[in-house]
Amino acid sequence: MRTKLTSRLSLLFLSFALVLAMPAMALAVDTLYVNDLVTNGDVTKTANSTGSAEIWLAAGDRTNTPGTPDDAKGCNATTDKKVKVSLASFNTSKVTINSPGFVELSNCGEANALSIGYSVTGAAVPGDVITVSGTATGGQTNSSFTQDSFKITVIDPPQKGTALAVDSASGTYGGSTTLSADLDCATCAAGTDLSGRTINFTLNGDSAGSATTNASGVATKSAASLSGIAAGTYTPGTNSGVAASFSGDSGLGASNSSNILTVSKAAGSVSINNLPNNATFGGSFTPDYTKAGDGTASTTSNTPSVCSVAAGVVSFDAAGTCTLQAAVAEGTNHFGATGAEQTFQVAQASQSINGFDAAIATKTFGDAPFQVSATATSGLPVSFKASSNCSIDATNNMVSITGAGSCTITASQAGNANYKAATSVSQTFAIEQATQRIDFTAPSGKTFGDADFDPGATANSGLAVSYSSSTPSVCTIVGGKVHIVSAGTCTVTASQAGNADYKAAESVTQSFTIARADATIKVDGYTGTYDGNAHGATGSATGVGGADLSGLLNLGASFTNAP
Repeated sequence: MRTKLTSRLSLLFLSFALVLAMPAMALAVDTLYVNDLVTNGDVTKTANSTGSAEIWLAAGDRTNTPGTPDDAKGCNATTDKKVKVSLASFNTSKVTINSPGFVELSNCGEANALSIGYSVTGAAVPGDVITVSGTATGGQTNSSFTQDSFKITVIDPPQKGTALAVDSASGTYGGSTTLSADLDCATCAAGTDLSGRTINFTLNGDSAGSATTNASGVATKSAASLSGIAAGTYTPGTNSGVAASFSGDSGLGASNSSNILTVSKAAGSVSINNLPNNATFGGSFTPDYTKAGDGTASTTSNTPSVCSVAAGVVSFDAAGTCTLQAAVAEGTNHFGATGAEQTFQVAQASQSINGFDAAIATKTFGDAPFQVSATATSGLPVSFKASSNCSIDATNNMVSITGAGSCTITASQAGNANYKAATSVSQTFAIEQATQRIDFTAPSGKTFGDADFDPGATANSGLAVSYSSSTPSVCTIVGGKVHIVSAGTCTVTASQAGNADYKAAESVTQSFTIARADATIKVDGYTGTYDGNAHGATGSATGVGGADLSGLLNLGASFTNAP
């Protein structure tokens, strides 16, 4: 593993103390290794993200610096000698390196050769590059040799190439989809762990979130929203389709991929959300819809005898159950749909009676019939009923007065299948008693002895007339008739007291003469033999009723002489 130092790092000085059993000489600059990278002189090396870096010398002879006493001699590293430089800790400003270990050289021509030890110190410097430099010095105080140095520059590692393949995606409008992309590194070592890499997804150019890869390099983003994306097929392109991108890191290079995005139309649905709770015959309402769909919504009636639809308005044509069914046409993002049947009740409408609220003027018994009228707001015919002292002809609504007192006329409308019965309206009016007149003509030609007779008075009311006599010595009233008591002047008064329907009539008095009756007289002259006596006529007088009036008969003188 390589170490990536992404913070302010440290300038490290690597100092080698060489203790050699040989005359003073200088260690020549040699090929140094940092991990697997080799160069002559200065070394540039990628740091590990974690772990350590190793610095070593390759196998081979080392010769003295020319001009030194021991330049003919050389020190030989028979094998690669490694010194491990471990990263013990680091933070945003400093890296601390612990570097235990040895670089051993042999065959330097001296028996008292010593090991070469070293130590490392560090100091913070800005930037993302570490330069490691060091100078080899002799470990013996009597040793002298030319100091030389090497430098190691630690940089970000060269990135391995990657390939990213995003799967095509599909879903339903307004829903979500699952996005998946596979990150591959063909140049990475077999079994390289590709987990933990962040893959960013877009749908038609808009961010759809991110997901991290698993060990196989697959990143899966679940429930990526398709909100706001119209139904259709989106081919890969600028701001089109599904795209995935990997921005790279210290070891892996960036890559991206795109594919087809398919958004299907969503299922439509529709229902009427404002069905009336108090619909009545003759009313209407305009449906409002709850729908999933961008097509036009409409309503049809499955009970056209009760309710009908015209220009989007539902009319209540009869009382009963109204069944409606909403539909939404196919649109850009939704399929068309037909909703479930929805029902509500259309109740009978109320109605009222108009035109029968004015009071009926007082009538008088005997007035001519009169007509009443009224209308119902339903347009249905109004019927009338009379009570008390009146009657009504249902064929023409003519009211006839049948007596004095009061009369109540009630107007009604019983309703029908679509209308409730109207509240009845009544009018009560007074009927006054009628006046009456007595027609009475004085009787004439009456004679004492005549039979009892009807005075002949009449009331125009038709009621019976009663009589009284103010001359009882001449006439009396017996059984409603005039009874002649004697000749003279008879005065009779005719009266009519009235009844429930008629006021009392004004009395009328008539006087008339009762003439004396003629008596029936029978006179017989005397017939006989002269006897010298005085003889007169004989006779009788009979009055009315067989009354013997003979005492009142004057037969004249008696005669004695012979004829």
